[in-house]
Amino acid sequence: MSSEEFTILCHNIVERIRAVAPIDTGNLRYKGVRYEFLDANTCKFYVDENIAPYMKYTNESWDNFRPPLYGKQNPNEKWWDNEAVESVVKTIGQLLADKIVSIEME
Repeated sequence: MSSEEFTILCHNIVERIRAVAPIDTGNLRYKGVRYEFLDANTCKFYVDENIAPYMKYTNESWDNFRPPLYGKQNPNEKWWDNEAVESVVKTIGQLLADKIVSIEME
């Protein structure tokens, strides 16, 4: 894969993650979901919690927090763990089709 193709892949992945991110004001989706190139072959995808410090409340069970959230159902629970990861895998799979890929998840 060329450097240009890798850059396009990373851009497509972040757009897919943004598409499944919860949206109220748009801050998390359009500003908080970020990516950066760590080197020529490595791209990191993350939510900048300086921009969206409430990220954990969008992904976790609200039973982990004190009232007023405790006991309520989080409609976005595990969006990062499930929908975002699934969209990344689909994007990579569509681009690379039958090629072998190594994916490291933290």
